[in-house]
Amino acid sequence: MVKFGYSETEIGNYEAFIFISSILTVCWSIGLKNATLSLYPTLSSLDKKTILTDFFILLNILGLITSLLVFFNGQELFKLFGFNKLIDIRPFAVFVFLSFCSIVTEVILILKEKSRELLLWGILSFTSLFILIFLTAMSKNSTEGIFLILAYWAFFRYLYTLLAVIRFSGWKPRFYMIRRLLIFALPLILTVFMGYGMEYIDAWIVGNTLGIESFAIFKYGARELPLVTLVIGALVGTSIPKALDKNSPHQVKAEVRKLMRVIYPVACLIMLLSPVVFPLIYSDAFIESAVVFNVYLLIIISRFLLPQIYLLANHYTKTLLIVTFFELLLNLSLSLLLVESFGLAGIAFATFMAFLIQKMVLVFLCKKKLNIGVSQYIDLKSYGLYSMLLMVCFIISMTYL
Repeated sequence: MVKFGYSETEIGNYEAFIFISSILTVCWSIGLKNATLSLYPTLSSLDKKTILTDFFILLNILGLITSLLVFFNGQELFKLFGFNKLIDIRPFAVFVFLSFCSIVTEVILILKEKSRELLLWGILSFTSLFILIFLTAMSKNSTEGIFLILAYWAFFRYLYTLLAVIRFSGWKPRFYMIRRLLIFALPLILTVFMGYGMEYIDAWIVGNTLGIESFAIFKYGARELPLVTLVIGALVGTSIPKALDKNSPHQVKAEVRKLMRVIYPVACLIMLLSPVVFPLIYSDAFIESAVVFNVYLLIIISRFLLPQIYLLANHYTKTLLIVTFFELLLNLSLSLLLVESFGLAGIAFATFMAFLIQKMVLVFLCKKKLNIGVSQYIDLKSYGLYSMLLMVCFIISMTYL
């Protein structure tokens, strides 16, 4: 968007649109997704047939309530985070409603063990969004035009999800299951909310103290590789329903080893190139985004630790909630401590360190409560070598940032 002449304020408005919509949708949808995957193996054959419909209807109800609140009070939410008001709130409200339900497609593909289709769905969703935004920005459309395109994109994903639910689950909702799913999911929803909580707090700090322009610089860097979140998220999702199997850790270990061979080298290469690529793609004003981005690449080290698979499968939802709460407090403390000396990079470092400590605590609890040690589902030798290589590449990249 920078190369097409959009101002930093307009870019900030776009990032605010995406960011606030994620606040309103991600916690509900991911929390309910994890609850569905965790609950599914324990259900009767009849409940298994209808759970996807129940999941879809529950997300529609939550999405409708949230979108109505956005329609009538959405502008105040933008003001709360220090962002400019939208000219037209309607595309945003529609986007929020439609975005709630697309995650059902992922759950269907996971439970039907269609791993290739799941990967294809993730790739097509990301690339189609990128192409649509690119073409709209290239045509010099306003940011409101981009918001309208996002609403259309969300509509087609919603339509595909609806057809998938009808195909694989029919249309026989059971309202007692909707209630059961919501109650079971509440700790997981809170866990996800607190997991994302520091991201929201960071955005509030940046938006209210440094302004909308700094928010755009921060958000352009404060993101993980889509490849990482996509494939590791898919691995976690597909592993939860099978985690009670004794052979599960060995299967996870083999899959993680394959992923490390691809993801770590790609991350190292991108980390070394980012100081050159960011100014070319955006502008010299976004060089600080490269610093933040490289710090976020280090989060890959934490992503490959996967104790949550076994804690979720065994319904240790309260344990996850408590650990995530303390991670949030640690992240906040570190952010306030480091931001004075290191600015936006300090906030990113706080996220990396807090997330790594959280995963180490979960690894310990997984061993203590379930007697599943980290070496059972991670090749520690390969993991250590790859992580050290990534750290070396980070140090090298910082010498010319």
